Amino acid sequence: MTFDRPASRFPTTRFHGTREWRRIADAFRARQRGICAACGAGGATHVDHIRPLAEGGGNGFSNLQLLCHGCHSRKTARQDGGFGNPRGEYVPRTACDAEGRPMSGRHWWNGPEALHEPAGLKRSRPRLTIVCGPPGAGKSFYVRQHIRTRDVLIDLDAIIAEQTGYRERVWSRRLIDAGLAERNRRLAALAEDGAHTGAWFIVTAARGEQRRRWATMLGAVRTIVLLTPRHVCIERIKDDPARAKVMGQQLRAVSHWFDSYTPWAGDTPIRQGAQQRGG
Repeated sequence: MTFDRPASRFPTTRFHGTREWRRIADAFRARQRGICAACGAGGATHVDHIRPLAEGGGNGFSNLQLLCHGCHSRKTARQDGGFGNPRGEYVPRTACDAEGRPMSGRHWWNGPEALHEPAGLKRSRPRLTIVCGPPGAGKSFYVRQHIRTRDVLIDLDAIIAEQTGYRERVWSRRLIDAGLAERNRRLAALAEDGAHTGAWFIVTAARGEQRRRWATMLGAVRTIVLLTPRHVCIERIKDDPARAKVMGQQLRAVSHWFDSYTPWAGDTPIRQGAQQRGG
């Protein structure tokens, strides 16, 4: 269900009291299951326009977020300049794709080296399996259940944990850049890797076109997509101490993944239940 009617149908100050807005807000609350998009807390009730109506924002779900009272108050104070705060420039939360990557070409993540999705990698010599899915889908668990002694695993989260020595996912730009560079180095090395018979590559890759590019470039023999239910992913993230400090970000990434997911003919979809764990 989408609600993309022009926001100008009602004056901004009056729209939130209309029956149409109540219908939109009720539908959005039901979809978001009461989870605050900013902090990850439950019991959130405020349906907020990411880009305000007065600044040209619409009423579609892509421009809405569910916030708890505290996060909604802080956002309003920041944007409106209330409570002695300077009026802040609007920066949309959802200006990211399902990978959690900023879509703006001016953002550091999308720099000239394009570390997140490099071009020019060669086909893997070991038989490569790509495992995709949202945060909390169980990608690491799935690989642990199927990887063999002479296989190699390439996983950004594991690489950064290996480089830093800790598992908490509060990573700076410098750490992410270093992890991506090392991940890409290992992917490139697969072309000349005669020591391993199999390789596993973990990446979220919500869109079918992303998975197709990775699989074609690296010559993957299988591209597995773990279609773990959204509520199961959310429960796992909330139960994972390593994600506690970035829970809101992780929960938003789950929503982005499911909202952006598209199938690809080369996918091997697998539906996992609540008994599996891992990211």
